[in-house]
Amino acid sequence: MTLRQQIRFFFSWLASVLAMAIATSSSADELSLASSPLFLGTQVEPNVFFMLDDSGSMDWEILTSDYQFFLNYWNGNNTQPEFTNGYFLSYTSTVCGPTFRNFAYLYSESINTDNVYNFCGFAELEDSPEAIVYDWRVRSTDLNIMYYDP
Repeated sequence: MTLRQQIRFFFSWLASVLAMAIATSSSADELSLASSPLFLGTQVEPNVFFMLDDSGSMDWEILTSDYQFFLNYWNGNNTQPEFTNGYFLSYTSTVCGPTFRNFAYLYSESINTDNVYNFCGFAELEDSPEAIVYDWRVRSTDLNIMYYDP
């Protein structure tokens, strides 16, 4: 490359750089930075809501994950559908007559004196020892997600 070609190449390069600089020039306004913390400058009403649930279901000691009824294992057939309502259903002969009941409490009222729903609909397992014999899984965290097993 000759000297004349080098000078021509340099000036063409310089012209293209200047053309791009002129085409992309921008104007900017003055920037005002905050002199105090931004959270002090605006007043917003708090948007936090605390809700406490003190309904009877918060008192229950048994809350099950989805499970198969124990008779499906004993009989070898699936006559009962999978339970998905969170209740623990088992057989009892001592609480309100021999039948199947939903259990909401593990411990007897003599130990746990704050059982809100202590009636036939939500019985206590300690008052029906055969219920645990039929389906021992209630004392496992795999079935009863509220059971604490240190």
